[in-house]
Amino acid sequence: MRDILRKTGVVSKVYFDHEDVSVGVRLENNQEEILIINELTRVYDNEKFEAIEITEIEVGHNVNIYYRENTPMMMSLPPKYVPELLIVDTNDDYIEHKFSYFDEDLVSADNQIQISDGFLRLVESLEYRPLIKELLVNEELLVFYKRATKSIPAQVYPIKVIIL
Repeated sequence: MRDILRKTGVVSKVYFDHEDVSVGVRLENNQEEILIINELTRVYDNEKFEAIEITEIEVGHNVNIYYRENTPMMMSLPPKYVPELLIVDTNDDYIEHKFSYFDEDLVSADNQIQISDGFLRLVESLEYRPLIKELLVNEELLVFYKRATKSIPAQVYPIKVIIL
């Protein structure tokens, strides 16, 4: 399992070029990077928790960039690469998210969060709860949540879980 890395920044430019879109991002460390958004990149917002069109990204949006540790980067200044996932922050409420591999106990690969068993109670039928859990275990998930316990791993009750 390759590690998934996360960066945060603010969209500074958006370039439309035939099939691809390039997004200039000023990172927290004040460095600039260019994200090449193509058919391999998934783009979600944290308001509706749905995939959005790349044309909805605007200058000034806060973004979270997820990419693999071995993602190829062009040797240019600023660096250019294709992220795996882009979360556009369009919601004023505090919504956190985690993109990670989750094991059989629904604990993220970095041991930071665990999806609460209470989340499975959203399914009314007791006989289907184990099936729902089986869909989530040993998968890469994008988990949107508001609150987490202070334990390690933190227990979260997701607003939405997306299997990627």
